[in-house]
Amino acid sequence: CFPFTYCTASSILEVNLYFIDACLYYTYQGAFMNTYTIKEMSGIYHIPASTLRYYEEIGILTNVKRTKNHQRIYTDEHRCRLESIHCFKNTGLSLSKMQEFYIYESDMEHNIDAILSLMQKHEKNTEKQILKMQKELVHIKKKVLFYQKIKQAIDKNTAWPKWEP
Repeated sequence: CFPFTYCTASSILEVNLYFIDACLYYTYQGAFMNTYTIKEMSGIYHIPASTLRYYEEIGILTNVKRTKNHQRIYTDEHRCRLESIHCFKNTGLSLSKMQEFYIYESDMEHNIDAILSLMQKHEKNTEKQILKMQKELVHIKKKVLFYQKIKQAIDKNTAWPKWEP
């Protein structure tokens, strides 16, 4: 949950900025207090518990403590990390690049150039994806309009329109 880990509105459309701002605040204040079970985290992020365990295994979700009974205990800090992981995943960053990023982030002072390079490349790729999706959306909107006109023609028993690409 450092400034480089959270997503801006331009890199993902449905980001919870309030939660991310809280992540940044609490990270710097050291004030994480809430704890969560694996079941709760799984429910919050709509991912299987096995995915959370896998994220731990590959090192992108770290410092997960356990109870005496070996049950995982997650914190708000883990929620911040999962927000970032979801952002990265939803914008096409591979798990191997996430691993690389979090390794760099663990020693930011010595890896800031690598972090910036990785994030800037990802930002450009995300912007390209958004532009492509916006073009596709124009086509979809045209299709919706076309089928609305067909529906109107059916309702009025008139000639159907022809598709014009």
